[in-house]
Amino acid sequence: MYAQRILATLVLGVLVWGFGSTCRQADQAQAQRRAYPHYSQWYYNTDHNYYYCNYTYGEPQDSYHRVYYYPSSYYPGWYGGRRHVYYYNWRTRRYWGRMDLDTGKYSLLPEDKRKEKLTDIDEKDFPEPVARDSIAIPGAEKLMMKDLPPALPKDKEKK
Repeated sequence: MYAQRILATLVLGVLVWGFGSTCRQADQAQAQRRAYPHYSQWYYNTDHNYYYCNYTYGEPQDSYHRVYYYPSSYYPGWYGGRRHVYYYNWRTRRYWGRMDLDTGKYSLLPEDKRKEKLTDIDEKDFPEPVARDSIAIPGAEKLMMKDLPPALPKDKEKK
């Protein structure tokens, strides 16, 4: 009786271990197939009326920047209402540039102009936009910006 319990426990342990190993291998294979950099889908922040997505540029999972889109109802000035998305490095807590979605060109802020709050960055601080594939991703200097973010969601109506 005791030997049967030990045998059953060993068999069950081997099955669980084998299943877990198969799941880990499938996760690793999926991660290898995922191309970097890539964007997540857009999410809407209902408390502050803006959209954001993650721009992941590599492993580990925290190798990403936030991309923000501010509808005109959030920033009535030059920030909102245009077809710009703003890139934010969550580790340094600084905006580092913006992309004009009409042209697909990118403005990389100089180091001394990168600020924690978008309202602290003046319109004239953004340099003339250039082709996005000529911009290295901060934090992953070997990777160039290639892709556009996903299509923008429609602005929420002001109520």
